[in-house]
Amino acid sequence: MSDWKAPFKRGVSSFRAGNHEDAIVRFSEALKLGGDACTVCDARAAVYQKMGKLKEALRDSKTVIDAQPTRWQGYARSARLFLQIKKFDAASRMVELALERIPSEQTGRRDEMVALQTEIRTSHDNATQEANKLASLRAYHFGKLPVEIAHTMFSMVLADDHAYVVTLAQVCKNWRTSILGTPAYWGTLALSKNNPKRKIKTWRERSKNRIQEIAILQHYPHDSPAHHEELRTLPIKHLRVLRFEEIPLRSIARGIPHDLARIVLDTFGGWPVLRPLSIRADIEWQGNDPTFRCRDLTVSGCKPDWSNLSSRLQDLRTCTLENCLSVQDWPHFLWLLRSNPALEQLSVEGFYPNSYDIPADRDIPPTISLPRLSELRLTSTVPGRLFPLLSLPSLKNLYFVLCRQTLDDALQHLKTGVASTLTTLYIQSASFLPETLLSVLAATTALETLHIIAIGIKTANAILEGLSCPPAPSTAETPPADTPPVRVYCPALRHLDCSHNQDVKGGPLVRIVKWRLTEAERSANCEGEEAGGPVQPVRRLETLVIDGCPQVDPEVLPWLRQNVAVVSCVYMSKKAAGWKR
Repeated sequence: MSDWKAPFKRGVSSFRAGNHEDAIVRFSEALKLGGDACTVCDARAAVYQKMGKLKEALRDSKTVIDAQPTRWQGYARSARLFLQIKKFDAASRMVELALERIPSEQTGRRDEMVALQTEIRTSHDNATQEANKLASLRAYHFGKLPVEIAHTMFSMVLADDHAYVVTLAQVCKNWRTSILGTPAYWGTLALSKNNPKRKIKTWRERSKNRIQEIAILQHYPHDSPAHHEELRTLPIKHLRVLRFEEIPLRSIARGIPHDLARIVLDTFGGWPVLRPLSIRADIEWQGNDPTFRCRDLTVSGCKPDWSNLSSRLQDLRTCTLENCLSVQDWPHFLWLLRSNPALEQLSVEGFYPNSYDIPADRDIPPTISLPRLSELRLTSTVPGRLFPLLSLPSLKNLYFVLCRQTLDDALQHLKTGVASTLTTLYIQSASFLPETLLSVLAATTALETLHIIAIGIKTANAILEGLSCPPAPSTAETPPADTPPVRVYCPALRHLDCSHNQDVKGGPLVRIVKWRLTEAERSANCEGEEAGGPVQPVRRLETLVIDGCPQVDPEVLPWLRQNVAVVSCVYMSKKAAGWKR
């Protein structure tokens, strides 16, 4: 028999030199030459382990165990290999078998196996923790929620944006099953230019013919007969809301179900058929007969017959009228306000009547009460004529923009009671006397936001000078007996914007901030009471905007930014600066 020890020794030398491939060849040659299987296979297993060929290493370790099952070396090697491939139970068993076979006097070897046993247990525990963590991340916790809670969560999301129903249905298979299986989630049908015919069919199927809201948006192809036919046959017995955005009245009549078309045409009988219409209406049912109640109306650029339309609309909540009132529509406009006492938001733009006479057939009261109106926007119109005719006990947000006539009459009317409820006052490109506005601001104890933008020469700075001092006793309204004395204009003011005023200077701004800081600290220290009675709480300024105010000294800006959270001071736009250069 050939001597196997020579190739075995060369294999050991190659292994020590890092030449693993040659070592495998030499050890295999030694086996063919009749080498001891236990010795050679254990050595070759060590090489395979070093090379990462764990399957081959385990095969050689098994050969070692089979050749001499009473020796510990094969079990120890197998334990390490099983640990590498994360077979922890097998590794633990191999360590136990190795310990049983190591003589008691070989304490070093036994300590080595005990350390390996500890390493296996630690690795097993760590792997179990990682597996549990991964299982927790992959677990479908949402599926464990009660159906009622999941339904409430989906409903809340869709209440903010009904179009999100498609996204929710794409999250996972379980969500898709829930979303597609609940017709209520598909109750809002919004149609635009994107595949309206297919969308009508899909929503009709998924809602089980229970469409509750139809919204026809601006770019809907309203001239397409195919789309009209699909929409016209849609069941409407569950419909509660109808909404149009910039859709011509003629197209509405052609495209929606006949019962809806009839009541829309009855309501908007004075509307030009070719002009777009933007509305939101509630549909109420009395048996099989729908009732149309227009809640939101937006009219822009066209001039309908207001003498007819103002008598038909009686359920408005919001109304936006932009360049749609003719010079002779003053009585019809007032009649529209009288007919809609539930108005909450009103915006009027581009309305300058040529006559303020009221015809005999319009029984308009001296004062029109709008008890729910919280927001009023008047742009390029006549606030001085309108305000004395209105009672606005709930007004919170008031906007005056681009008014040709002076605002003094309108501002004076605010002092009759409206001023105390205001939280936002916005004035842009309008003229008035500084003392008139200051007399109003002395009564605006709830005002949080004040904008006085581009209000003319020698006006803005005078107002700021007034705001930097306590209100004059003759200026402020006499408060009720239980009302704290007002030591500061607008004690609740947090946001001040006086942009684009050429006369604004830094001095009054610094004094306003200092005065309010002092009063805010004093009112906080007094804890609501002082020797003279209760103290009006004063808020610090949080936002100061002075863009386009060239006379503001740059040296005051660092101090302002230290004492006001947000300060914006852009002297001029890039375009204007470039032109000057």
